[in-house]
Amino acid sequence: MLCLPSLVKLSVMPWTCEANYKFSQVICNLGGTVFTVILLIRLFWTGASFFQNYGNSLDQTLYNSKHM
Repeated sequence: MLCLPSLVKLSVMPWTCEANYKFSQVICNLGGTVFTVILLIRLFWTGASFFQNYGNSLDQTLYNSKHM
């Protein structure tokens, strides 16, 4: 096991803590970005599916209500 002098430990520890903090920030930002992209894809997919299923009937309903 490697024993480091106390001065070396004090100078190395803040660097490792900062590196871990920066790494965790990158991981959290990537996770948030992936979550947002998946949410937008699901929103688009749901909208496209809705208009594919009900879009024509909505147009007919609006058309019939205006021309009655």
